[in-house]
Amino acid sequence: MFTYAETLDPNEVRSFTQTWGEDLRDGEAISAIDAVTFIDEAGTTQPTVASFSTNTTLVWLTGGNTGETVTFTVRVTTSQSRTLEKAFAVRVVETTLVAPAETEVERLTREIAEAKAQRALVATGEAVIDAWRDGRRIRVAVPTLAEMDAHILRLQGELYDAQVVAGIEVQPRRTAIGVYY
Repeated sequence: MFTYAETLDPNEVRSFTQTWGEDLRDGEAISAIDAVTFIDEAGTTQPTVASFSTNTTLVWLTGGNTGETVTFTVRVTTSQSRTLEKAFAVRVVETTLVAPAETEVERLTREIAEAKAQRALVATGEAVIDAWRDGRRIRVAVPTLAEMDAHILRLQGELYDAQVVAGIEVQPRRTAIGVYY
């Protein structure tokens, strides 16, 4: 059995070429593909034959279960009326990259944007105060604008600190100017 060095990602449709040169006699060529059959489908769909030439065949595979191996056979008839059959194996490997985890700076930037959006709802009176569930009223506490402003300032301070730790060049924070009467 021949095992491909290339792998199949479950999300792709991919072709695999089978070379028959060593199995053919001098002057002999592939004249027909008789069958492509699964030994172990490993979650893939039925293989389809795209084409053949004098000494190669091409089989398309799609899908598959990550970590398993697809095994299939290809049976051909040659120009000398011989029937040849070989087994092939393809490993199914998830090749897509996992998105990197959100950094502290990205998380704080996102939370500040969310807090500002919520503040806008509070300022315009669109924040939900009462909610009804199963015929019962549930009172939801909505923060005041002052509480929202304080929350946003706290998040901005944390963002500044996270940017400094991450080595991102930022302008120094200004401290609040006290007004006294």
